[in-house]
Amino acid sequence: MLRSALALAALGLALAAPARADFDACRATYAEAGLPERLGESEVGEVQDRCFKGFALLYNKQTKIPDWVIERLTINSFRGHATRSKSAFAADTVVADDERAELSDYRATWNGQRFDRGHQAPAANDKFNQEAMDETFVLSNMAPQVGIGFNRHAWSYLEKAVRGWIVCGGHERLYVMTGPIYSPDPKKVLGPKKVAIPDAFYKVIYDPTHGRAIAFVLENKPLKGRALSPYRVSIAEVEERTGINFLTGLDERKQTVLESNVAPMWGYSRRCDLRD
Repeated sequence: MLRSALALAALGLALAAPARADFDACRATYAEAGLPERLGESEVGEVQDRCFKGFALLYNKQTKIPDWVIERLTINSFRGHATRSKSAFAADTVVADDERAELSDYRATWNGQRFDRGHQAPAANDKFNQEAMDETFVLSNMAPQVGIGFNRHAWSYLEKAVRGWIVCGGHERLYVMTGPIYSPDPKKVLGPKKVAIPDAFYKVIYDPTHGRAIAFVLENKPLKGRALSPYRVSIAEVEERTGINFLTGLDERKQTVLESNVAPMWGYSRRCDLRD
């Protein structure tokens, strides 16, 4: 059994029958890359699909965070006058009351440690429309992330790099898939609803124009420096650690080519960093 299945089982989650949502409303938007799909043996916990203006996600009702979030980003994603508000965070009322995270969960601590409400689809990626940006603040798009050194630093640098690759890195459009990774024996949960605290987070980025892909895994802890290259991994490793199949819109041969090896680091000029 995959490590991801063992990890979720250790959280006390019961194996469920396959509950893969259809995502009909979002499928066409992400068809080039394909929506991520859980591998059968790692189907754990009930899930609920959520389709928003700027992203789609598969919400896990047991962990109270998304298994994955997918975005389709172009230069137009960052053009607009939408602004973020610290008061915009809100529970996802489409999810049943006993299955959703609440703001009170993120005010709690684990072993005395507080965690940020970490966007999986960043607000700065949806400046094109105020409603789209507001939707990024729904708690089904959040996961507990260490603040200083991670969410406000290393993870933020990765998010800026993704935007930089589009603005001045030669990547016309990118599909970005983001989500949690759990250790084989996770015991960390937050708040009354027991929101799972991941041990790490991944990003899988696909450029359909150039037929390239790159993946990163960052541990959910304070990390030093701005260099992202050390966190590169193969997509195959992310799949093994999460039990999720990525790039499902590609044929098997293309998937194998893109997923087997650690990709060379992508570059861009830091002068192109966009403000959050």
